[in-house]
Amino acid sequence: MQKLKQTLILFRFHFSILLMPVFLFAISQTTKPIWWQTILGFFILHLLVYPSSNAFNSYYDRDKGSIGGLKNPPAITSWVYPLTIIFDSLAIVLSALISIQFALMVIGYIIASRAYSAKNIRLKKNPLLSYLVVFIFQGGYTYIMSQMAAGDLHLVSGFYGLQAASFLIGGVYPLTQIYQHREDAERGDITISMKLGLKGTFRLSTVMFILAAIFLYMHFASNYKLFHFYLYLLFSAPSAAYLLWWMKNTNRSPQYADFTFTMIMSTLSAVSMNIYFTILLFLNH
Repeated sequence: MQKLKQTLILFRFHFSILLMPVFLFAISQTTKPIWWQTILGFFILHLLVYPSSNAFNSYYDRDKGSIGGLKNPPAITSWVYPLTIIFDSLAIVLSALISIQFALMVIGYIIASRAYSAKNIRLKKNPLLSYLVVFIFQGGYTYIMSQMAAGDLHLVSGFYGLQAASFLIGGVYPLTQIYQHREDAERGDITISMKLGLKGTFRLSTVMFILAAIFLYMHFASNYKLFHFYLYLLFSAPSAAYLLWWMKNTNRSPQYADFTFTMIMSTLSAVSMNIYFTILLFLNH
């Protein structure tokens, strides 16, 4: 029982909360979602695919220090890898109940996440390529995948929206790496944050968030819902203020670039956006 508990901790189910905004955003922009498919799609992504990806990454990283969502990760058990296969297989089978197209999208996401971490491929050794994979697959790709789950995909009218999703992920992701430079270097990984340094990481994230806001404006303006954009500015204000405070203090003292401050930023941003996109979901449906 203890071994199972230790194994499941590495799946970091609670970390799915940080990846939830893109799904909620995508569903909030549908017109006639099929709700049983939407709920099943949510379960597949947030309770199977994402946790399995977390565990697979931990299996190959063998982290000794803090990782996203876990300050003190437990040792890897022999159950981790087999359970990731079970989770992925179940995700694919359940995805086929929604549609073959959605199942293929899920398979594509799983392959990308495995390529990111797997020893023989290890995209994490390439800072630009690994960043682009996360930017695309956790952003616009997931936006499309989420609407496919709902059976209500809007590629044309949602073009600016899926771009905004990618830039939001592109802003958060480098910030999650700033406290892991030493451990990443010891494994031979080269992240985008390592290449840019602390100041460069904050600058990149700031630019990404600004571009996300621009694409959100274009999305809501094209759909005649600018009030929704103003709501975004309201709900993103706390995380924007924290980011500026954090950046200022980190520039003065690098000790601020640690696990605690990173998780505050990630959690504040995710919770704010989850609330915001949930409100949009109720407004639109």
